[in-house]
Amino acid sequence: MAKEYTRIYDIQGSIPHYGNVLYNNDFSKSWNIDTTPSNDDKLLYLAASAAYSGNAGLVLAPDHISPAANDYNLVNFTFSPSSSKTFFLYTYFRLPTLLSCKKLEFIFTLDNTINEYSAKILYDPINNKFQYLNSANTYTDIPDSSYTLEDNRWYRLIWGINIDTTKHIFLMLAHLKFDLSSYLFVTGATNDVFTSYLQVKITTQSTTAPIVHLDNILITSDYH
Repeated sequence: MAKEYTRIYDIQGSIPHYGNVLYNNDFSKSWNIDTTPSNDDKLLYLAASAAYSGNAGLVLAPDHISPAANDYNLVNFTFSPSSSKTFFLYTYFRLPTLLSCKKLEFIFTLDNTINEYSAKILYDPINNKFQYLNSANTYTDIPDSSYTLEDNRWYRLIWGINIDTTKHIFLMLAHLKFDLSSYLFVTGATNDVFTSYLQVKITTQSTTAPIVHLDNILITSDYH
């Protein structure tokens, strides 16, 4: 049976020298963090072997003791509420064994006490494609986004959204850029609390637990 587990992980990093930065984390410092989740079948820890650059990167994985299809694990990166209308994620990720992963999702949740906005994209390694969550809360293929990643190779991802238009802006992976400016994301009722966070979620395909390495997570209100 698939098991659900959410790990809250709020940490602060240093501020880079460009852009209007809302959040930055290169995982290079030694934080006093709990590396054993309450369900310790899940993996969430810093490791030098997971670093794209610097001293460490983040290791994230679902249940690796008794893995089952649709098990997942996710991590939250909370950043300060902002009056910005556009948000851009920059990060590096690596999947050591692609075909053990059913999907890798990146999720923005923003609540400005007027509306709650939920924008999601995913990579599907089994079918080699990217999808976005549309305004009807359904994952939909991004046209012409078929791309085969390689095991254990680092990729840079950049993704932008606009809450004024309630549309995505673009998605970049390595040298590829996909125009998403006509694609709406989900808008819902506010919870009357300012909220801003990014989630990264990884889901198991079958009976082998997938792992993702994350490094250099940067969220800005402008694109460089």
